Amino acid sequence: MRIACPRALVASAAMMMLAVSAGGAASGTPSRQGAALKASRESILAAMRPERGYDAATTANSGRFQANVYLRLARQVRSTSDALVVLVDHEDWYHAFLEYSGLSDEEAPELLRLIREHGQDALLDLRPGAVIEKIKQGRRPELAMNVRLAFEKRDDAADSYRYEDRLADPAVLVHNDSVVTYRLMDFGDQVFHDDIRGSKVRPLTGSLGALFAVIGLAEIRSVRMAVADDGTAVSIATARKAIVSVPAAVTTSPWGRSERGVSPLRDDLLEIERRLRQPLEFEYVDMDWDRVVATSSLLGGEPLPIEVEFIGNMAMRLSDGLDTMFTDFPYRSGAFGYMEYSSAVLDAVEQGVGLITHEHADHWDAREFGKTELKLIAPPGIAAGVEPDRVLPWGDSIRYGGIEVQPITTPHTDAHVSYRVLWSGRRLYFSGDTESTEEILGEQDLDAAFVSPWLLRAVLDAGQTIDADLIVVYHHLAGEDVPNGPGIHVPTQRGTFVIR
Repeated sequence: MRIACPRALVASAAMMMLAVSAGGAASGTPSRQGAALKASRESILAAMRPERGYDAATTANSGRFQANVYLRLARQVRSTSDALVVLVDHEDWYHAFLEYSGLSDEEAPELLRLIREHGQDALLDLRPGAVIEKIKQGRRPELAMNVRLAFEKRDDAADSYRYEDRLADPAVLVHNDSVVTYRLMDFGDQVFHDDIRGSKVRPLTGSLGALFAVIGLAEIRSVRMAVADDGTAVSIATARKAIVSVPAAVTTSPWGRSERGVSPLRDDLLEIERRLRQPLEFEYVDMDWDRVVATSSLLGGEPLPIEVEFIGNMAMRLSDGLDTMFTDFPYRSGAFGYMEYSSAVLDAVEQGVGLITHEHADHWDAREFGKTELKLIAPPGIAAGVEPDRVLPWGDSIRYGGIEVQPITTPHTDAHVSYRVLWSGRRLYFSGDTESTEEILGEQDLDAAFVSPWLLRAVLDAGQTIDADLIVVYHHLAGEDVPNGPGIHVPTQRGTFVIR
């Protein structure tokens, strides 16, 4: 069926697009470091209080309110914690909003009541680098996060909910599935919801209402929004029905009435519309929400355990279920008589980042690396031979997701580095092939130190100790007599262990 008036359709969708997630997520000042953090009701309320000058209880303004609160809370968490995932209970959001607005239970907005009735909680994924894979058009946002709103489907309850906005022209109905996800980005002069999944809309009144009573709901896909000095919001939204996907403008007043288009008498709003129509297009990082959701059980702020697999030589695979890191891998299998590994190991490599200490073949194989989708952290001489969009910028501190990597120049070759890695409050150290003990003996309070047999022998022969809860010996030969004792672990190839 051919769809008439696509711009009017999208304008109707835009009136509701920012309301799809208005009640589900927030975060607060953490009490401890860790990968997962549950928001406190007090911190949610503190993030809501600065929102003034418009009626946040109206359906059309609820999305604007939600975006501002999410972004404020994300900045707070990033500045005070290394939490990567923030979970917010629907009851905390509900009661914080009532206190903020001064409304009673009986006066609570319909959307807020539905969120509470269905138990829709939310997760904010705040990991740096977890949203944008590549900028295709436009500029990089000041802040970006992934958002997931969800409730459990129960036998005695619906697996979705609907609500209406009768203040909009035309009036619209919004349908939310049990799981809604999207990317939320702040550019300073505008906010962008993109890659929206699980929310649909249809007009209820006028000619569009009659049409969509027959053809059904349209998918909400994106919305860009900015606010004028008098509190009027302008949105450019995209909804999709069949093959039709057209951006259209909507104006929303501070008191919550939405209308299609922008008044030709308002130069300030026309300028906002022009700015919002400038191209922004991104290639996004694939999200595995099941892994992110798994962290929400750690609500006390305890860091996720890091599972470590010994591949061979100095190649380790480390993952906390959110981020994955490989050290000195892939290398040339069997180089210099050291450990071999099968092609199946390389085939199983997922997304993650590789840390390379130096270019010797028992630590690095550029051809094999090209078969993976890993990002790369390596000395510039190695990185120069890799596609630029796969290389993370070299510096004193390099971030990948929730991992911070700090290179330390150490002697072995002309361009050899050891690495200090900060990961969810833990301190890890990877020595590489260096023979120098000076750098590792200067480290304090390490949770785990990964060292070669010869470096460990040099430390012990000097009567020194490494300040680490766990010392992992790597780059040993099978059956080699390696220093051992309390707090020292000598892994077997393809064996696994956990850092807690």
